[in-house]
Order: sequence, then structure tokens, then C-alpha cells
Amino acid sequence: MSLSTPGTLFLTHSSLEAFVEKLLGKNKIEDALKRLDKLTQEEVRMATAEVLKVMQRVDNKVTGLTVLFDGEQDAFLAPYPSP
Repeated sequence: MSLSTPGTLFLTHSSLEAFVEKLLGKNKIEDALKRLDKLTQEEVRMATAEVLKVMQRVDNKVTGLTVLFDGEQDAFLAPYPSP
């Protein structure tokens, strides 16, 4: 069988086209996976930012309560005024 037969030429052209697409990064599955990876990383960053916001709110509330309780504790432990 010679290389010039139409079937062989088609297979060679298809293989070459697939190889070039692979080299140029035009593989649809590969591109889709890359996009999915970027979206997943972005989603992780957004979720982390939300967790940090919630933690900061909780920290601010705890700090406010600590100040409040420290003030009450100081008042409770203060000596009674002399009569």
C-alpha cells in the first residue's frame, strides 16, 4: 500500500491536524478543564473571603463583649465606697 492512497492521506491529515491542535492548546477538553480549574480556584478565593468576613464580624463582637464584661468586672471588683 502506498502513502498516496486517499484513506492514508486522510488519516495522515487527521493525525497531523490533531497533533497541531494539541500543540497549540486547542484541545477542547483540555481548554474546558483549564477553564474549570480557573473557576474552581476563583470560587475557593471567594469562599475564603466570605469566611474571613464572618470571622472578622465574630471577632469584633467578641471584642465588644470582652470590653463590656471587663468594664463590669472592674466595677464588680472595685472596693465599695466608704460610708
